[in-house]
Amino acid sequence: MATGKISTVAGTGQRGLDKEHDAVKARLNAPGGLAVDAAGTLYIADTQNHQVRKVVGGAISTVAEGFSFPTGLAIDSLGNLYVADAGHNQIRKISPAGVVTTIAGNGKEGNSGDGQSAVEAELNQPEGVAVDKAGNVYLTDTGNDQVRKASNGVIAFVTDKNVGGEGCLSVPTGIAVDSMGNIYFSSTNTSQVLKFSTTGETTEVTRHIAWPKGLTLVKDGDEYVAGWGEERVCEISGGQVTPVAGTGKSGYDGDDKDALTAKLSEPEAVAVDAAGNFYIAESMNHRVRKVTVAAHGPQTGV
Repeated sequence: MATGKISTVAGTGQRGLDKEHDAVKARLNAPGGLAVDAAGTLYIADTQNHQVRKVVGGAISTVAEGFSFPTGLAIDSLGNLYVADAGHNQIRKISPAGVVTTIAGNGKEGNSGDGQSAVEAELNQPEGVAVDKAGNVYLTDTGNDQVRKASNGVIAFVTDKNVGGEGCLSVPTGIAVDSMGNIYFSSTNTSQVLKFSTTGETTEVTRHIAWPKGLTLVKDGDEYVAGWGEERVCEISGGQVTPVAGTGKSGYDGDDKDALTAKLSEPEAVAVDAAGNFYIAESMNHRVRKVTVAAHGPQTGV
C-alpha cells in the first residue's frame, strides 16, 4: 500500500474562475481530469470552466480554452496533451506549442464511423482518453457504452457492453493503457474496473469500488482509481483493493495529515508523477490535492 501526507495544490474550494495566479488561491469549477508530464507539470481539466490549465512551481495558468466540459486528460512522450472534450463529442490534442487539433469526432452526438476517418466519426460524450507508447489513442465513448481506438487517423471499435467475459460495460469513464497494450477502464454504473487484453479477452479487475471514475496506472497491472461513489481513492494491486486516500465521508479536511484521515468530495480523477506522488481532482470541493508518498515509480503506458 502507498499512502502519505495530503495537501491542496490548486483551488480555494469556491466555484469560479481566476486566471494566472497562485494555484491555491485560484478558483476552479468542478475539475474532472488530470495528467502529469515527465517534468512534473500538472495539467487540470477545469471542467465547468471549459478549459485546461496547468500548475508549474505553484502558479496556475491557462493552457487552452474553448472546450465544452473537458474531462479526461492524457499526455504522450512528446509532450502532446490529449483532452476528452465531452460536450463537443470530440477528442482533442494540444501540442507543446499550444496548437489545438481534433483527433476524433466530428462534433455530432452519435455512434458511427468505425473503420473510417476518426475526425468524421460520431461520438457520444467521451469522458476518458489514454495514449500508448506508439501514439495510439484510446477513448471511453461514454454515452455509447463503448471503448474505441484512434490510430493513424482511423477510428475502430474495441469493446462495448456486449463483449461477454467478465465485463458488463455501462458508462465507461476512466481509461489507461499499459506498456504491453492492455487496456484498463472504469465501468462506472456497474462499479467495475475491467481489463481488455491484447488477445481480446475482457476480465474483471475488481467490483469493490463504488462508482469508479478516473484511473491511472502506477505500474503494469497496478492502478489508482478514483472511487467517486465512496469518497476515496483506492489502489488495486494483485487484485486487492486498498484505500490510499479518503475516509469514506464527504467533506474537506485533513491537509498536511495522513491521506487516509482526509475527507474528499466526489473524486473524479487521479494522476501520478514520476516520483510516485498522486494527485486527486475533487469536483465538489473544486480543488486538486496531492498525496506525497515514498513508494512506486512513474506512470506507465503514456
